[in-house]
Amino acid sequence: MFMQIPFLSLLQKLESVGFQSIVTPAPSAPSKTRTEPSTQKTHVDLWNERYDELKAYKEKFGDCLVPERYEKNHRLGTWVRTQRKHYKLMRNGKISSMKSERIERLNSIGFAWTVK
Repeated sequence: MFMQIPFLSLLQKLESVGFQSIVTPAPSAPSKTRTEPSTQKTHVDLWNERYDELKAYKEKFGDCLVPERYEKNHRLGTWVRTQRKHYKLMRNGKISSMKSERIERLNSIGFAWTVK
């Protein structure tokens, strides 16, 4: 019958009888509890940032028709295209990240869901 021995225990036993290992144990995983807040932005944070940028665009130009390749803010143009794409997916009953709250917020500033 084969007896399972934890790897580190086996490694220690082998080293105690002169075995020289070239394998080193992996460093322990970082603690799951954080002591300092994360500086990484969430998807919600990023969505809200782009929404604020869209509001500023509308204030400046009078509409929400951001060009897909808007030179002054490429991310905004891509984000606007993505909102339209996810709205269309949702309307067609497909998987989408579009939520009713987002639709309401975009509608409140006159977002154009379709463009010619």
